[in-house]
Amino acid sequence: MLTIRNLIIAILLPLALALFVYAGDIDQSVAPGAGGRMYTLEQIYAKTHNGTNATKHPDGSFTEPSSGPASTMYTLDQVYGDFNTDATACTATASDVLSTKTFFATTGSARGTTWGPVTGTANTPPGSGSAAGASNILTGYYAFNASGEAINGSASSSSYGIPKTQQNTYVDYDDGYYHKGTPASGNHYTDNGDGTITDNATGLMWVKSGYADADTNPATGYTADGSWRKYTWANAILYCYRLNDTTQFPPSGYLGHNDWRLPNVKELQSIINYGNWSPAIGESTVGGSGTGAPFTNTKSNYYWSSTTSADGTAGAWYVSFGYGVVNVNGKTLAYYVRPVRGG
Repeated sequence: MLTIRNLIIAILLPLALALFVYAGDIDQSVAPGAGGRMYTLEQIYAKTHNGTNATKHPDGSFTEPSSGPASTMYTLDQVYGDFNTDATACTATASDVLSTKTFFATTGSARGTTWGPVTGTANTPPGSGSAAGASNILTGYYAFNASGEAINGSASSSSYGIPKTQQNTYVDYDDGYYHKGTPASGNHYTDNGDGTITDNATGLMWVKSGYADADTNPATGYTADGSWRKYTWANAILYCYRLNDTTQFPPSGYLGHNDWRLPNVKELQSIINYGNWSPAIGESTVGGSGTGAPFTNTKSNYYWSSTTSADGTAGAWYVSFGYGVVNVNGKTLAYYVRPVRGG
């Protein structure tokens, strides 16, 4: 006969057995939290609040359970251990995080400064340099600024411009007096030390030497002028094109580039130095006998451009580096060549 007493035993006995299985042996010599092996809630709070590391009692007589009843909760050790692992991975400081952005810091114990939720102070991207603004980004292009906001660029398409004539002497208020042009300051040219010259006014890269010799000549159809080579207009274009042959000039083309071409008439005219003559080229101003520095081996003669004359396809523009004259002549004539790349 089922009595109330038997009913109570039937209900409580399984619960008691479950507690025995999941909570461990209750007959312990050391009570939990009183010199035991378990982190306390107070220790966990101290760790999360200000980073204070807790140390469990070395007494190993208390054996804590491996998990909560029916595996439905985590032990205090697990809570402490998981947080400690995650916190250790947070190594950013305020200077690494953008201003107004909040992150979790773990480098010290000052809550809100070196520990816990901290607001970043960085106003520029990590590393050296300054944050880019709209004026640094080309018009029509977007970028993220230092605050993580998308900005539309407003800069012009190039920082280059019409180059200086390099005339330094002047009469009254002429070109030599104002000395206008690009670059406004600094060196006009950069000698790259590899047989090339970069024009800092236009951004173009030129072959430093003004003649094509036999060692760097992959094309035929030239007229010999001592060790110099002169080409008809069509062969001048072919000569520049063949400089890009990586088989002829391994591994990546003549002087390390494979995009050489014959310059157009404005590009070729841009390296004239009107402060020099014979040849009218270079950076230095030396009166009436230009040295051509930093360019070398420039003939005071005609150089082909790639620009065909508007009055008929039989003619093309050339530049004379004697006085800087620009004119048109027949494409069957043989002139000198100075390759260019970029633009």
